[in-house]
Amino acid sequence: MDDTCPPERDQQQVLERFVIANRDLETLEALAKRFNIFEALGVVRAERTHSKFLGFLLNPKESHGLGSRFLKRFLQTALEYPPKTAPLTPIEIDLLDLSETEILFEHDNIDVLIRDVQNDINVIVENKVDSTQHSGQLAKYYERESARYPRRRVFGIYLTIDGDDPENDNYASISHSAIPRLLSELSEAPGLHIDPEVQFALRQYSEALGRHFMADAEIKKLCEKLYRQHKKAIDLIVSHIPDTKAAVRKRLEELVEANGSLTLDDCTNAYVRFIPRSLDLPCFRCGSGYTTSKRLFLFEFKIDRSVWFYMEMGPGDPQRRKQVHDLTLANKNTFQTEKKLYPLWQCLFKKPINVQLDGGIDQEQIITAIESKWQEFLEKDLPGIEQAFLAHQWATA
Repeated sequence: MDDTCPPERDQQQVLERFVIANRDLETLEALAKRFNIFEALGVVRAERTHSKFLGFLLNPKESHGLGSRFLKRFLQTALEYPPKTAPLTPIEIDLLDLSETEILFEHDNIDVLIRDVQNDINVIVENKVDSTQHSGQLAKYYERESARYPRRRVFGIYLTIDGDDPENDNYASISHSAIPRLLSELSEAPGLHIDPEVQFALRQYSEALGRHFMADAEIKKLCEKLYRQHKKAIDLIVSHIPDTKAAVRKRLEELVEANGSLTLDDCTNAYVRFIPRSLDLPCFRCGSGYTTSKRLFLFEFKIDRSVWFYMEMGPGDPQRRKQVHDLTLANKNTFQTEKKLYPLWQCLFKKPINVQLDGGIDQEQIITAIESKWQEFLEKDLPGIEQAFLAHQWATA
């Protein structure tokens, strides 16, 4: 008698052994379900909330009892791997009196802005949770802050989950994982009194970062043990996880191609780009370094941990870029662009999608939500954009 099992039956047995009578799995689930106020409020991955709480910690005048200690250690940690043009060193930071530092939140689209008049220091903090740097925004923020305060020492800090490299040399890189470590270090500092309510908030914030943005030590140990014992089952589960990004990208390309008035441009794993045929005029084929089509501007979906939708103008003929920029400024109800014209990248229009690809939402629900926003764009936004462009007399030379 043949005792061998068919592959399907073998896989079923592997999964059954993984699920049945596994105390480690129950312990892991209990740890993951432990109450956390940031999770209860649904703001674990909300960049605005993270930036606000970070700004609270950085502000030496707030009620957390840390004074300027966290601010100093945050700057010093970032400057351990400084930008190429770093105006300060960690040692110099240690000698400064930062008690009068001003912390601004979402000032000129900057997540957190640190300004210290006494020490002539301005620090731009760009905080990324479910998005990435785009449209030359880091360079834009640095150029703007340096132009406003030419006598001050200006640099930036790029704060991300994994400590990603910034695209601009004036920024230091730091990971979210550094924050719990700094808070733990400060909470144990001798002579520092922190109220119990503040201690609770700091622990909850550190725990939320640990669960979602870094490997919590206890959870990491359990996960490693479970994987050693049930490698086949876990690999099987992982192999069947749906590729939501690929599905979203495919659906977006289908939506564009299904609309006879739109033309797809160069697309990648992270971008789906297109242009309305009504705006695909020869006078706008003057771009450089954007896509192979040399189109000066394009609509694009950026697919990362969430989906972003922009009308983006890239580098190209300076005179034509200025004409397009002037048009968007003259139609403020239709476009969203800054008054300053930047030399490389300019966001002309943006539409929030408000859907996270790794937020536990069913793939079909995600695609349905995106399709709804797409239809809204076609019916409400695109006609106004086309009308503004086509009503203008564009010189051919």
